[in-house]
Amino acid sequence: MVILLRAIDSFRLFDKVNILTRGGPANSTATITQYIYNFGVNNFRIGYSSAGAIIMTLIVLVIAAFYLRNTLKQQS
Repeated sequence: MVILLRAIDSFRLFDKVNILTRGGPANSTATITQYIYNFGVNNFRIGYSSAGAIIMTLIVLVIAAFYLRNTLKQQS
């Protein structure tokens, strides 16, 4: 449950990090969404950044499916 919530929260954390620190000194506060955004916008590698976003979405979906499967097993 914690992993699922943290993975979903990493999507929502982009705006706060981008506005406050832009990744911080030496990328100390950068998140994966910040990396995907910066790579796409600054390096003009839109295809690479969109592929990274899709892979991140798939990872969250796999974690959510695993969590839901275990939760439904425990209830039956």
